[in-house]
Amino acid sequence: MKQGVVSSKKLFRRLDVKYHFNENKEIDNYDKLCDLKELIVRDPNCYGFRYSSVGIPMIRISDIGNPFINYDNVAYVNERIHNKYKKTQLQKFDILMSVRGVSIGKIGIFMGEYSEANISANLIIIRLKNPSYAPYVAMSLISSVGQSQISRSIGGGSKPTITSGFIDEIEIPTPPEEVLKNINQLFFEAFNQRGLAKESTEIIDSVFDELFKYEDNKKSVSYTKNILDNNRWDSHYHNPKYINTRRKVDAENAKYLKNLVTEVTESVDKLHEDKVGYIEISNVNNRTGRINGIKFDYINKLPKNGKIILKDEDILISKVRPYRGSIAIYKEYSAELCTTSKSAFVVIRAEEFMYPYYLTAFLRYRLGLDQIVMNQSGTTYPTVKPEEIMNVKVILLEDMKMKEINEIYRKNIDSKYHEEKNIQSIIELLESSFS
Repeated sequence: MKQGVVSSKKLFRRLDVKYHFNENKEIDNYDKLCDLKELIVRDPNCYGFRYSSVGIPMIRISDIGNPFINYDNVAYVNERIHNKYKKTQLQKFDILMSVRGVSIGKIGIFMGEYSEANISANLIIIRLKNPSYAPYVAMSLISSVGQSQISRSIGGGSKPTITSGFIDEIEIPTPPEEVLKNINQLFFEAFNQRGLAKESTEIIDSVFDELFKYEDNKKSVSYTKNILDNNRWDSHYHNPKYINTRRKVDAENAKYLKNLVTEVTESVDKLHEDKVGYIEISNVNNRTGRINGIKFDYINKLPKNGKIILKDEDILISKVRPYRGSIAIYKEYSAELCTTSKSAFVVIRAEEFMYPYYLTAFLRYRLGLDQIVMNQSGTTYPTVKPEEIMNVKVILLEDMKMKEINEIYRKNIDSKYHEEKNIQSIIELLESSFS
């Protein structure tokens, strides 16, 4: 049993035991956030409005990625709502922290990806007097030193929260000049790797646009069709948009996916390893196809379903809500076992086809994805059958062109590894400098 003595002066601030059992490492030289900040602010009333499909990003807890912000599923608001909440309008290098709920302590940094942005009521802005210090402060908050201080300051019962007054008191170790320089260099290298992913996706899309000249027609609202010539009776499949898709691939040099790859169907229910990697649909970045934050955990803590053991360059195609484009290629960067759910993904293996990255890029492109989406059935959570995915027609180009696209997309995937490696190097550098 832990015991301790606390002065009455400290008890005046907080009465709960958790706060006073401080297991932080002793920090000799530090600045409190209250001394570094220009402001710490949130707006608890920033809710109760409709989001838009376009407009100004309204960043939420789910968008925060320790340390970058993921804009794949970001919500948007119109200019009127953005201007209503002026005090939480973002500036470049603002640090964002989640301050309510089970995700308290998630940290993101706004790098000016948009000219305007705002935050939801569950986030708080930490704006520093010296913006160039923001990468170091953000990474310090992500480190064990920062997270332990955040954790002990959480109050509330069923709705945990942390207030600005306690954030003010968080101690940020004063870094040696060389450490600060190295952290900033690693941080901006990691951020630049994110830009490479977006750039490579845009390059491939433009190449496919030029080669295929595939018009991205909108689905028709009303139409007539004689469906006696097909086993499918649903209106979705026979929409003119998808009739155009089928005509396009039929007119090209295309092969069925099932003739190019092997579907991995063998799954396991039990594994001998203590911890394994597990990829869920939410781990796939819909814009770039990169796999974010593979979950490594004990077998008994993972979902109880059949799992496919992944090999290097296996391709994962989501069977659930295929319109989201959750298609990715798995890159094996470590010896740790990694799995995915058989019920969530169709997993294919290109053992003889030389260009697995080209295949992934094509399936993610509109002409590939539309062939999958046109076969979906269901309303709230539409799904597609594995055999329908395997019947997608892949347009094959001349060898040199497929090789070129294959290499561009490979660099996109490799950039994710370099980004994560840089962030991990920062954490290790911080932990060693704090010890």
